[in-house]
Formats: sequence, structure tokens, C-alpha cells
Amino acid sequence: IYMKKIVHLIPDEKFTDFVIENFSRESSAENFFICFSDNNQVIHTRSKALKKMTVAELASNVEMLMIFEHADIIMSHSLNEAFSKVLLKYLSKKIVWFCWGGEIYNYHPKLVENNFEKITRQFFVKRFRGFFVKLWSKYYLTEVGLYRGLLYYQKKVIKHIDVICPVINEDFDIIKKLYTLKNTVMNFEF
Repeated sequence: IYMKKIVHLIPDEKFTDFVIENFSRESSAENFFICFSDNNQVIHTRSKALKKMTVAELASNVEMLMIFEHADIIMSHSLNEAFSKVLLKYLSKKIVWFCWGGEIYNYHPKLVENNFEKITRQFFVKRFRGFFVKLWSKYYLTEVGLYRGLLYYQKKVIKHIDVICPVINEDFDIIKKLYTLKNTVMNFEF
């Protein structure tokens, strides 16, 4: 019996062990969990199933390249810059993105300033003087600064993703307004 091979691109977060445990227990597929980090350190995840490496190391790791090459599905549990770069190399694979609110709202220039309704924004600006500076700096960082690469790679890869699984269904509607999509939405619950 053929078992599907699923590669999970997953960040080192407090939920990672839970996700690994659920996919390992409930899936009838062969799962590979990979965390790309700049320094190869993992802080939150305890699971031995998680493989750690930098994106640069992937290019010379024959075993990992073969895992990606033979994968039926690549599931990205975030869409950070590193994951986006890796996904761009495997566009012929079925790609699933489990998207989380912060990666949708916090970095896209069209959304940063609109994260709050006008009256809420006015309240925060009056109450917390640095609030407007924070909003402006997020916008600036995605347009011309630190997060520009993130937005660039996300834009390139999103149009090739086959299935988007938002935590909140309305997030998919927002993503559709921001990007040209070929994908479908799928409900999920952890």
C-alpha cells in the first residue's frame, strides 16, 4: 500500500509539538517535519520528529532534497520568507498553507493601517502616543525595509498555493482581495 508523503514546513512555536503529535497520530501518510531557522536552534519544540536546518543547508542536504522531491504534498504551517523561498522551488507539488492571522494582517502594507477601525485607532493614538509610530513603522518596514523580502516572496508563492486553510474563514476573503489566487479554501480546526 502506497503511503502519501507529506513535508511539513513548520516554525518553532509553542504549538509545534501539538501539530506534530496530531499529524503523526491521525494521518495515514508518512510525515516529515522541517523547521528552517537562521541559527539551527529550536527553543519551543521538543519533538524528535522535527528536523532543523537553515535554507542554505537544504541545497546541499541530499537526503532532504530527496524527501522534497518525493513528497506528494507540502504543508506550510506559516508563510514566512524562508518557507516561501523553499516553496518556490517545488511549485509542481500540491501545496497547502495553514495561515495564521498575524502573517496576513501584520505585514501587508494595505492592511497594516487598517488593522483597527478608525475609532479604535483614534483611541489608541490618544492613549498610547507611540501607537501611530508603530503602525507607520510596520507599513514602512513592509514597503521598503526589513519585511520587504517577506512580502516579495509571499506574493510570488501565494498564487501557486493549491489550498489555503485559514483559522478564520473571513481571512480567506481578505487574502483573495490582496492576491491573485488559483486556490481553494479548506476549513480546519486544531
